[in-house]
Amino acid sequence: MSLQRSAIEQEGPIERDLRDDSTCRVQQVIPTGTILVAALERLNRKSSIALFQALVQKLDDHERRLVAAAEALASQERRARRVCLLCLLLALLLGGLCFLLGLYTMRRVPPVHCVAACSSASVAGVSAAAKVPATASATTTVPPPHPESARAAVAGSQIKEPQQTAALAISGHKLQSGTMESELLSFLRRPGPRTSHIFTMDRLKYPPHSHEVNEEGKEQIFLLAKILLAYPSVRIEIRGHKDGTESELYTGPDPLPGYSLSQLRANCVLRRLQGMNVPAERMRIRGLGSTQAVAENRSAEERQHNRRVEIVVLP
Repeated sequence: MSLQRSAIEQEGPIERDLRDDSTCRVQQVIPTGTILVAALERLNRKSSIALFQALVQKLDDHERRLVAAAEALASQERRARRVCLLCLLLALLLGGLCFLLGLYTMRRVPPVHCVAACSSASVAGVSAAAKVPATASATTTVPPPHPESARAAVAGSQIKEPQQTAALAISGHKLQSGTMESELLSFLRRPGPRTSHIFTMDRLKYPPHSHEVNEEGKEQIFLLAKILLAYPSVRIEIRGHKDGTESELYTGPDPLPGYSLSQLRANCVLRRLQGMNVPAERMRIRGLGSTQAVAENRSAEERQHNRRVEIVVLP
């Protein structure tokens, strides 16, 4: 320090001026650099803020796009749920309609499951009835008309179903006097309002523990169908019976669920009549078991009389 101080003291006036001028210049350069650095920092700060703002703007745009896509997906999902719900409701509605239609059909049409004796077609019944010997047809006679019916026809009384219609319906198949079908035809030809009446199918015979229809019974059912078609306003109830030795629970081949033996016998007749174009809504069946026996059950003949089917003309 002493050497520096002595050197300064030895300087001349010119050298002292040069030294002072360099010092002043250095002092001027230092503030200028500081200003440039500050300016650069300010510029960097502004560009960073602008870049950050642009980035934020892009993020906002992406967020808005994602929100719009999410809303669109949610709307599509709601629409799909509505469509699925409508399809489910439609399926339930169709299922309910099919169920109701099935119930209605079951109530109108008897069960189709039946043994071979009951499930034969109506054509077979017609052909069986048509195979009646010609000699038997020639010997049978039509029962004479009821006297009251004849007088009413002469007097011109009101008869809704004339005798000619019934005769045409059974043309070619004469009725034997004293049979069920002849008595039924005479009853239907009577003028005036009808009352309930019971007719026993006398030619329809059943073996024990069975509901198989015999050949004569098929012919009688065929003639009964012709009479019912000739009188379309007649409604009937078909009643099945059994003898006292038979079980009401049928255990034979091809049983019908819920049908007893007496009901099966009545159902066989109904099925055959329906196969011959008699409307099902005009008929109903009823199984009475052995509650209305017409004979004792001591002999085979008496039991045969109890195994029967009755036709009840409803008022």
